[in-house]
Amino acid sequence: MLHVLTPQGSKAIDAACIAQGISAADLMATAAGNASDVIRQRVAHGACLLIACGGGNNGGDGFAMAHLLADTFQVTVVTDADPETMSAEAREHARIARDRVRVVDWTELDPKAEFDVVIDALIGVGGSARLREPLPERLRILNAFNALRVAVDVPTGLDALTGLVHEDAFRAHLTITMEGPKAGFYAVKARPVVGEIVVVGIGAPEVITAGYAVAQIIETNDVPRLLPDRPLNVSKFDLG
Repeated sequence: MLHVLTPQGSKAIDAACIAQGISAADLMATAAGNASDVIRQRVAHGACLLIACGGGNNGGDGFAMAHLLADTFQVTVVTDADPETMSAEAREHARIARDRVRVVDWTELDPKAEFDVVIDALIGVGGSARLREPLPERLRILNAFNALRVAVDVPTGLDALTGLVHEDAFRAHLTITMEGPKAGFYAVKARPVVGEIVVVGIGAPEVITAGYAVAQIIETNDVPRLLPDRPLNVSKFDLG
């Protein structure tokens, strides 16, 4: 069963985990590690990856994925994030990434370069459909690459609560989202932007995530548990 979350619920889950003694650094490391596993399962070893990282914790996830994936793929990070404004855990992953992968500024990124996968880690669950330059221009560059496009948690330019979408929003083929899909993913205009949804954990106890869910989505493996047991020799005439 998937727990549908709002942006506020996602932030509350983080806070509740930290209150229980799970550090913000551990939450980010677990999220990035699980998201990286999804990439490894779906992308051929040796592929060229471009990861666009912002200055928030979504960017921290991206930096962490960059150095975690460096042994398997050819990774380039594009960013203009200021380390001085980043959280301590995001700043540490950015530092490690700069030692392990190629990191370029947006002015150095060649729009004609070839990448197999483009990963959006610019703005996460706190973003909206109201974008200001240079973000729309950067998203147009990312969307123009002939590559598998993957969003980390939420595609940049999508409001994860309302489902409103900026016209230049990152158009993901796959969204790897944390703990549960976001309510805005199911708005009609959001579906082409979100693409396939894969949920990964951040290390939060299930009871915490469930406590902040606004809805649940029943999955195939939930059905046997929800349906009552019935003898094999009954028919519709016996049960009505």
